[in-house]
Amino acid sequence: MSTFSERLSSAIGPRGYDHGLRRSIQSVALFEAKRILAQIEAQRTAENVVALRAFQRKHVHWEAAKASLETTDLQPHQCAEVLWRTGTSKEALGAETAWKRSKMIDKELKALCDAIGPIQAAVPGRTHEEAIDEYIQQQFVSLVLL
Repeated sequence: MSTFSERLSSAIGPRGYDHGLRRSIQSVALFEAKRILAQIEAQRTAENVVALRAFQRKHVHWEAAKASLETTDLQPHQCAEVLWRTGTSKEALGAETAWKRSKMIDKELKALCDAIGPIQAAVPGRTHEEAIDEYIQQQFVSLVLL
């Protein structure tokens, strides 16, 4: 299994970080932070330790997002840029906003899974990548016909 840093570097590609990738990388970092938070909470449950409170969960999530970006090949100023609230304000994202964006990402991913599941099931042996390509094609055609 590859590390978060390796997967992110592979996704970014050989050209490296570009400002246009900021929100995409932010989404990936927040998703990774959610995975780390789930591991921490599972470990606390296994050790019979009191569960994290909501404000603690948000703070741990935020710190995990920052820490996961620090493990990548991104420069420190690029990590800070990825965690801006908006590209124009250049204001830091903050734990509360990061938590809300993470919840929004969860909803979007669930909607994508619900849309792609029937496409993948329609043809036996269809790979995930083929199902994604078919979904993208369907979305393109629906936009063109508008």
